[in-house]
Amino acid sequence: MYYFHAATIIIRESVEPILEEYRPSGISSLKFSKLSLGNVAPKIEGILNNTSITL
Repeated sequence: MYYFHAATIIIRESVEPILEEYRPSGISSLKFSKLSLGNVAPKIEGILNNTSITL
């Protein structure tokens, strides 16, 4: 459950400022009241690792 809580915080902190930026003037705020990642585990593909280091 820790991963779900951490992912929820990251998503909320990333998305809510964008929602606020594009919020229409007639709406006072846009916030998540509930965030669900569903019952299926996410599949992560295509991770690249850049190991070249220049000093």
